[in-house]
Amino acid sequence: MDRASIWFPILLLVLLAGLTYWLERAVQSSYTPAKANPGPDAVAQGLVSVQTNAAGKIQYRLQAQTLDHFLVRDYSVLGSPELTYYSPDQGVMTVSARTGTVQKGGDFVTLSDRVVATQNIPGQAEPNRITTDLVHIWPQQNLLSAPGPVAFSGPQFSGSALSLTANTQTRVVNLRGRVMTQYLPGHV
Repeated sequence: MDRASIWFPILLLVLLAGLTYWLERAVQSSYTPAKANPGPDAVAQGLVSVQTNAAGKIQYRLQAQTLDHFLVRDYSVLGSPELTYYSPDQGVMTVSARTGTVQKGGDFVTLSDRVVATQNIPGQAEPNRITTDLVHIWPQQNLLSAPGPVAFSGPQFSGSALSLTANTQTRVVNLRGRVMTQYLPGHV
């Protein structure tokens, strides 16, 4: 066997390896990764989102003047959000704020900056009202938590507490910390 027949396949493999290396470098140098977009991926105005039960009745409605969605971090920023819960026997409860966020596909909502929760109870002239600065809401579990100071009032009482948790379905509110309540005369 002569030397040319031995060196030809080796030379062909070296040439192929060199061409592959050159091609890979050429492709990598021409590719520039997209810079992370600091802005929202989607923007909406006049958002309304409704959750219904199996019978088709509305359980709650989330609406906001603006929504900025950030896909990379999987959350949305809401402008002037309002979350309304509907219950045939407990009335309508609405929680509103200046700003809010929605995370985990809507499973976790945070409302902040002048949060006001009102509950219109059937047969009651004035609604019950709670005000605070921050509220965490888990809509699917019917849970609401205000980790900071809260003020509350109704047609027969007013008061304050250091924090609260509430079940948005049963409307049972647990006040914690230094709870102070004042009942109006004739309503005790």
